[in-house]
Amino acid sequence: MSGATDVSAGSFHSSAVTAGGGVKCWGRNTDGELGDGTTTRSKVPVDVAGLSGATQVDSGGTHTCALVAGGTVKCRGANDSGQLGNGTNTDSNTAVEVSGVAGATAITAGALHTCALLAGGTVKCWGWNRYGQLGDGTTTDRTAPVDVVGVTGATDVAVYFGHSCAVVAGGGVKCWGWNDTGQLGDGTTTASPSPVDVVGLSGATQVVVGYQHSCAVTSGGGMKCWGNTFYGQLGDGTWDDRLTPVEVTGLAGTTQITAGFTNTCAVDAGTVRCWGSGVLGTGSPGSVSLPTPVVGPVTASEVTAGNFHTCALVTAGSIKFWGNDFDGQLGDGG
Repeated sequence: MSGATDVSAGSFHSSAVTAGGGVKCWGRNTDGELGDGTTTRSKVPVDVAGLSGATQVDSGGTHTCALVAGGTVKCRGANDSGQLGNGTNTDSNTAVEVSGVAGATAITAGALHTCALLAGGTVKCWGWNRYGQLGDGTTTDRTAPVDVVGVTGATDVAVYFGHSCAVVAGGGVKCWGWNDTGQLGDGTTTASPSPVDVVGLSGATQVVVGYQHSCAVTSGGGMKCWGNTFYGQLGDGTWDDRLTPVEVTGLAGTTQITAGFTNTCAVDAGTVRCWGSGVLGTGSPGSVSLPTPVVGPVTASEVTAGNFHTCALVTAGSIKFWGNDFDGQLGDGG
């Protein structure tokens, strides 16, 4: 594929925004997450039906959402927990509009919930809410968007499975939801259905969320992570969980980051580096606890990690993939 402007890796599928504002998806399609009007898996990119003017796409567990011109959000795929945000629990194999969202500037899709950043710095979330990951102070699933309480001046938002985080005014970070390994970063392992401050973090410009860990880009091109590091995914050279942020070792020019199931990657001075376990692309099996260049190396503007595969947006809008391809999520027809 060429001419891509945004790329996203989901659990078992991938998506990209094309140069004309369309969206193409590939991989597993059991619940219609590819959006082509079918539930047929595709090993090569297929067009999302009836979608134009897209500026961003994010692939979740078994659903996918796109931000379109004018600030509306459209989603397709599984909807058992309300993750499509259209007020129903009905799956859709074509894109449906999220209810009550206008002026969105960014979106993020997790396993079973979704959030949108709105102009003005507020955040709305919808879908599964067992751990309080919607941030509305409850643990009630929502089929339509609800406001995240206590978040203002937000500039970025990220979700994955059971927790969510946002960069707020002044460069601090707030997180909410599941917290069994310290992924909220507040110094505890207590879940919270309302946002809590990440301890000792300032100057953040981007936040990402993995299965049980979180990371943020800090001023000066550094990076900090917190939560589970059983596989080394915090990048500080240790295997000890952290309840508050620690500095990722050896990064000084970080411009964009991603977190997956048990891995983390960063674009550092244009080079993609990964650490943790699974789909690292470093040419060696096993876990690593320090940032390691992807074989090539891969020079990119964006990197995105799913459960078992990773994608990078490289020069001239082409995409490179590595990792597991059992559902065709690498998009190479194999």
